[in-house]
Amino acid sequence: MVGQSSQWYDDAFVKLEMRMAINSVYLKDHDIYCFNIQASSNKDKIMKFDESISAAEDKIKAWDVEIEDIKAQNRLHKEKARRVQQEKP
Repeated sequence: MVGQSSQWYDDAFVKLEMRMAINSVYLKDHDIYCFNIQASSNKDKIMKFDESISAAEDKIKAWDVEIEDIKAQNRLHKEKARRVQQEKP
C-alpha cells in the first residue's frame, strides 16, 4: 500500500509540474499578445503624433509666409511715408 500511495504522489506531482509548465507557456503567450497590442497602439499614437507635428509645421510655414507679407507691406508703407515726407515743403 505504501508503494501505491508513493506512486500516486509521484504521478500527481508530475501532473502538477506539467500543468504549471503549460500555464507558464500560456502566460508567456498572453504577455507577448498584450505586448503586441500595446506596441500596435503605441505605433498608432506615434503616427497620429507625427501627423499633428506635420500639421503644426505646415501652419508655421503659412505663418512665416504671412509674416514676410506683413514685413513687405510695412517696408512699402515706410517707403511711401518717406516719399510723402520728402514731398512736403
